[in-house]
Amino acid sequence: MDKDILLNIELPQGWAKATIAEMISANGVFVDGDWIESKDQDPNGEVRLIQLADIGDGSFRDKSSRFLTLKRANEIGCTFLVEGDILVARMPDPIGRACLFPLKGESKFVTAVDVAIIRTGEDSINNKLLNYFINSPLIRNKIEALQSGTTRKRISRGNLSLIEFPVPPINEQNRIVLKLDELLSELEKGKEQLQVSSEQLKVYKQSILKHAFEGKLTEEWRSKQKKLKTPDDLVNEIRAYRKERYEKQLTEYKTGIRKEKPKEQRGIITLSNGDIRGLPLLPEGWTWVKVSSLGEIETGTTPSKVKPEYYGDKYPFYKPTELNEGFNVRNAKEYLTESGIRQARLLPVNSILVTSIGATIGKTGIIRVAGASNQQINAIIPHEIFNPNFIYFQSIGQFFQDQIISNAVATTLPILNKSKFESLVFAICSIEEQELIVIDMELKFSNSDKMEETINQNILHSENLRQGLLQKAFQGKLVEQDPNDGPASALLERIKKEREEYLNAEKERKKTEKPLHIKARKMAEELKRIIEIIKESEEPVSAKKLWESSIYKNDIDAFYSELKKLIENGEIEEEEPRIGKESRLKIVEPK
Repeated sequence: MDKDILLNIELPQGWAKATIAEMISANGVFVDGDWIESKDQDPNGEVRLIQLADIGDGSFRDKSSRFLTLKRANEIGCTFLVEGDILVARMPDPIGRACLFPLKGESKFVTAVDVAIIRTGEDSINNKLLNYFINSPLIRNKIEALQSGTTRKRISRGNLSLIEFPVPPINEQNRIVLKLDELLSELEKGKEQLQVSSEQLKVYKQSILKHAFEGKLTEEWRSKQKKLKTPDDLVNEIRAYRKERYEKQLTEYKTGIRKEKPKEQRGIITLSNGDIRGLPLLPEGWTWVKVSSLGEIETGTTPSKVKPEYYGDKYPFYKPTELNEGFNVRNAKEYLTESGIRQARLLPVNSILVTSIGATIGKTGIIRVAGASNQQINAIIPHEIFNPNFIYFQSIGQFFQDQIISNAVATTLPILNKSKFESLVFAICSIEEQELIVIDMELKFSNSDKMEETINQNILHSENLRQGLLQKAFQGKLVEQDPNDGPASALLERIKKEREEYLNAEKERKKTEKPLHIKARKMAEELKRIIEIIKESEEPVSAKKLWESSIYKNDIDAFYSELKKLIENGEIEEEEPRIGKESRLKIVEPK
């Protein structure tokens, strides 16, 4: 058996090892959620769809707001959730996080296919303990080791079902749960207070940014100026700079200093009256421009991974996770060589990088070491007439961030392409006023960043204590053992016996059913390979129908893998155009 599945720890007296399937009773459940497409949903439906966003790391987040009708839920054979079910997220982040479902209501809730449902059933393992153990460091590490997939990592229910867990005697299970509930409740209260402080600090930062970019921070300075630059002056400065820069690059190209012929930047600089209508009023000496006016806008690219010579240790290859450093982005997990950077686009120091796709859309950082970025990032390489820090601070403000969200195309992942990014609006003022704003912002943000770092360290310490308690519970070191407790092996043996009796009773029941029903069931169970289903169909088949009719019905990860392989081999293809959001597959016709 694989080392990632085995439980290689010394168990206390009376404990045993078991997989999830071995721990749940005859009336328990261990299944994936349901494949529910957009066409199945109805905002006026009475059945709520619980999604990945609802699954917290040990707690239920209660975020989703999608529904379907009870009739549709029954038609597609949904598994209805009950209070106390364990929901396990089979996708990041983090992968394998689990929580207890806390909501009540018969036939009122279902969940998505990338969430596993565990219902321990009556007279079985304590569901709270199993939930705690799934979230413990050792099991979380096993889940991460067994994840699969290229673009989107996931843990299959098949792999999840093979992982061994420690099983204490039932009385000790209850003692462990009581102790964890008590200790973790206190930790959670402290953590919540820290998180409230963190949120208050974020609100404070946004209020500073709003104050600065409404011109209020430099109001006194403007009042003392004899003459302020007009919006026309600012726009003419941009035009003059662009022209001078282009002519210089053109001369360098003609003399052989520059290899590529430069492109003259002619993008829209000013906004029309219609564009300005509805925007916040700006103080004297300020004007609105498009982002394309601030400098060169570049979308990143990833050099081929099959070329090891592209990757080395010279140029940081920035990804959205690296932008967490915000004002001081210097390092990356991956680096490029000289040949690698030529396949990408060298971004100079002080380029402003903005994540423009995915769950972290809008995450922004300013790089202090020249490098390149992947395709999830749009970069502003600022003209010299702008202070780069001025652009960075305005980019992390709420007004600019709201623009990013509202202009993103909402598909499976929100996307803001380069042309839409260039069309976002930006408030500018003279370079003198920019520098005054930056000096003040750097001071205020430096102080608040120190406070934020202290808060984050305390939150991390709280999380480490939580993980330590779960680890002690997992190893049987949290509460004392009682020699009078019955062994866990007896509990598991009883569960096994009851499950076998239930299955035998089900077989006998099926034998007494009418032949017509038996025939119908057998026909439904004649599952086929994906390619066979598509070949036998006279028209393209929806992805959902393929899954339900294929031999991979109980393993969606294997289904995705086989589907990808068939598409890459050129055996099947997606029908174009799509009907709504539904993907339909067909055989590739020979040319």
